[in-house]
Amino acid sequence: MLAMTLLGCSFTTPQGEEPIHGALWVDEVFANFPGSAMVVIANSPLPCEPEDTVDVPATAVDEVASAESWWVAQLQSAFTREGAAAVALWLGGNAAEGGEFVVSPKGWLSADAGQGGGAALLVEEAVLLQRDGALFQYEPTEFTRDTALTGTASATVGDTTAEVTFDLGAWRGTATAERCVNPALSGAVVELLQ
Repeated sequence: MLAMTLLGCSFTTPQGEEPIHGALWVDEVFANFPGSAMVVIANSPLPCEPEDTVDVPATAVDEVASAESWWVAQLQSAFTREGAAAVALWLGGNAAEGGEFVVSPKGWLSADAGQGGGAALLVEEAVLLQRDGALFQYEPTEFTRDTALTGTASATVGDTTAEVTFDLGAWRGTATAERCVNPALSGAVVELLQ
């Protein structure tokens, strides 16, 4: 259902419009900031977590480890492939209630309601470092990263999705984000944006 919602949606970057292929609202981001959330929007698919699978002892492959590797590779590709565009918003306070947020550099990791931070990445050029079957590892060689975005964001949060609108200068748009309870995702996103 969410994939159908994303069709036709786009967000604005410093280099123009990009289609939204992934949008996640990450609940319970860090234990020290209960109620806060992270929103990640990208022009690549963004899986919330590894595929739920069971390791079958009779096979040579560790299915659980393979699912984890595939998930990590998808996330890395969304932030490192040539043409990648992604924006992440930190929303402080009791973000699950939605509302209006002031986004500023000092809003990162703020627990205050109505405060938030924003970061974005645009990869102009990248090289393929390694290919292992369907797993590709890229390294950006030319990219624009802004970890101190300023502006506003708003959210209306439902049981399974959240409608998020953001205006951060050259980065702006509206997305329907799937709610995701996976703190490992937010940690991976922060690492990829650094």
